[in-house]
Amino acid sequence: MKSALQGVQRRQRGINPSILALAALAVVCTLLLALSAISNSFARVQAARDTAQWIEKFGIVFDAATWISAERGPANSYMAAGAAQAAAAREAWERAKAQTDVAMTAVESLGVTARAIEEVRHQLMAGRVLVELNAMKPLERRTPEEVQQAIETMFKAWDRYRSGVMTRWGAAAIEHEPLLADVVLKGSAFSDLREYAGRIGSYLIGPMTARVAIPDRNLQAINSLRNQIEQTWQLLAPARLAHKPGMQFHDRALDVQRIYLTSGLQLIDEEIENGRRKGEFARDAATFTREYVQLMQPLTELRNGYLQYLRAKHKNQIRTSTIDLFVDGALAVVLLALVPVFLAIIRIRILRPLLRGVADVIALAEGRKPGTRAKDHPIAEIAALFAAIRILEDGLKERARLTREFEKLSQTDSLTGLLNRRGFEIEAHAIAEEGPACLIIADIDHFKEVNDRHGHPAGDRVLVGVAAILRQTAGASCRIGRIGGEEFAVLCPGLGLEEATRLAEEIRLSVAKQDFPLTETTSLTVSLSLGVAPSTFAGSWTEQVRQADAALYRAKSDGRNCVRVVVGGNGPIAPHNISTAA
Repeated sequence: MKSALQGVQRRQRGINPSILALAALAVVCTLLLALSAISNSFARVQAARDTAQWIEKFGIVFDAATWISAERGPANSYMAAGAAQAAAAREAWERAKAQTDVAMTAVESLGVTARAIEEVRHQLMAGRVLVELNAMKPLERRTPEEVQQAIETMFKAWDRYRSGVMTRWGAAAIEHEPLLADVVLKGSAFSDLREYAGRIGSYLIGPMTARVAIPDRNLQAINSLRNQIEQTWQLLAPARLAHKPGMQFHDRALDVQRIYLTSGLQLIDEEIENGRRKGEFARDAATFTREYVQLMQPLTELRNGYLQYLRAKHKNQIRTSTIDLFVDGALAVVLLALVPVFLAIIRIRILRPLLRGVADVIALAEGRKPGTRAKDHPIAEIAALFAAIRILEDGLKERARLTREFEKLSQTDSLTGLLNRRGFEIEAHAIAEEGPACLIIADIDHFKEVNDRHGHPAGDRVLVGVAAILRQTAGASCRIGRIGGEEFAVLCPGLGLEEATRLAEEIRLSVAKQDFPLTETTSLTVSLSLGVAPSTFAGSWTEQVRQADAALYRAKSDGRNCVRVVVGGNGPIAPHNISTAA
């Protein structure tokens, strides 16, 4: 302990070089931290810009999916138009095709593989040819099967775009930046909603054009799509709930709920009910397409609103990250300027007092009184440290006191207050190192009958009474213990065998004469059998106990209520001439 304290004191004398080294280290660390912070801020700016660029590209990819899906509306109207409306319907379809082609070209410019784009275009061309072939026929010769074939061919164009372009593009984006997974999944879900809704309407166009009942196959497809819309809408619930009322995205989601999911699907239900059996639809295909496409518009606006929200969000992130970059740079300069000041304060106001605190703790560990008082330091935390050291000092004192008490309790019989077997043996070994001492072991005769006849509380009163007689008779110089249920031991330092035998006889007589109360009017008497063994100062404690036990066993065999003595170290067990058998 002293060497440790001296080491602390040496470090106190050499604190200045340490502080200088610490200052240099702090400057280097501050520079590294500043560079790290600036680098991280710059990386965040770059990441935000990169993410914003990806979102712009997503907008192009999703726009193309919307135009492929939306082209079916004018195509359906063209296939359902009569001679009078054919020219206008064709013109609208041509505009839709042109928009789809422009969107596809934009996607191609993003670096999407030419093969994937070519497959989508090939499928689109196949669908457009079928649309044109149907529209060229007289209205009355257009069959629902042929119209449905053209529509489903257009479906395949969207499906191929979904799997060949959108999915691959999304996977590449997520691989580049895992945080884009949420954007890809939600954007795809919004596009899917628009597609599912469009397909529901398309399954009614064939029957409406030919004015025939809706086939069961179409009805099953409509029900399946409605389930997909419901599941996708529920999947997007967290995204919708994340936007508070009054925000543009939130309001557009309400429009979808109010306009499409209510009025749009209600329009589908009405026409299904009208045309389920006889094909007596309330609207012709062109009118239905026009009204239904209008009711689907909130779905497109919701997807566009989501992209606008993302653009605004990441634009704000770019601005915030840029501000952070400048702030980190300014903080780095300030920190470098403050390092010397802080180190000086630390040296004077903190390190020195802490070393004093270390010295106080070492003093406590060595059993000395610490020299620093809590009021010695003006900083509250350091003063609190010294106060804690005072508390530690008091706690160590209290711990020592409790340890002594616990040690005493662990060696004391809880009923009689005498030493228990462990405590008695500890005392015996300590006395054996000082000099000879005779051992008396006493056992209450027929104690089990006391418990069986009068109950354990009565037995406990007898044990307590016998313990009191032992204390009174043996005196303060002897060690007394309860070493078994009804077995007691008395160790008599400084007494010879004859004196110890007389003491045992005195104990026996005192117990025999004592009335132990059971109730206010009744009592009982008990007797003791005792064995006395001489000191084994030259032998062992275990051997002395064995000899005393043997003498006690002889007393029990000779009729109880008597004292028997081991005459020599290993000599015979004999009655003492002052003992009388019961």
